[in-house]
Amino acid sequence: MSGRFRALAALALGLLAACAETPEPARPVGLGAFAVMGPAADLDPAAPPPSWATSDAAAFAVAERDGATALEIVPAGDDPVVLGRWLAVRPLARPFLRWGWTAEARAKPVVYLGFRRQDRPRRTLPAPWDERAVPAVARAIEVAWPRDASPVRVWRDRERRVARLNGTRAGRVVGRWRLETLDLPRVYREIWPDDDLATVELVFVGFGADGAAGGAGHVAEAVLLP
Repeated sequence: MSGRFRALAALALGLLAACAETPEPARPVGLGAFAVMGPAADLDPAAPPPSWATSDAAAFAVAERDGATALEIVPAGDDPVVLGRWLAVRPLARPFLRWGWTAEARAKPVVYLGFRRQDRPRRTLPAPWDERAVPAVARAIEVAWPRDASPVRVWRDRERRVARLNGTRAGRVVGRWRLETLDLPRVYREIWPDDDLATVELVFVGFGADGAAGGAGHVAEAVLLP
């Protein structure tokens, strides 16, 4: 087993401990924008609200960055970390995920997106999407901003239910804030063109990093837009 997969297995165990029972998801009200994460100034990663989960609370903190309240991501080692929120949102109703982020040179930021398909049974997925930890997820997308020339897309399982994509290379501007927008239906269709999006629900959005001790990243104002 590779070092990366050993690390991901450890992440799955961390999520399992944090998510022994799937919490009640956050649901949007009305037709406008839905705030995924501010974050609120009083968000405590060590004791997050019921619809939140984290693999390593010590890797996250709420901090001020350039006058904005942001989620700070500072992994203590090379293992991947994630802090996320359980949702129940239709991508066709709110197709755009927008967030602001910045990263230091050593940081390896990742956005984790989990989906449920109403027309298909749930099956076991590779860590950190193991159904023992994330029982509502049937498909998953990981969007990363690597520092090297990694493949644009790789499959993380044989049945092609977990995809890892590269974010825009232009998006990685060290030490400066960048506003990122992801078109969820477009990205989903490019990966699974045969799926009926009318049966798909976004059930998890998480922010984290692939590790890299000492490499800090910050995320703020993550929202789903109609």
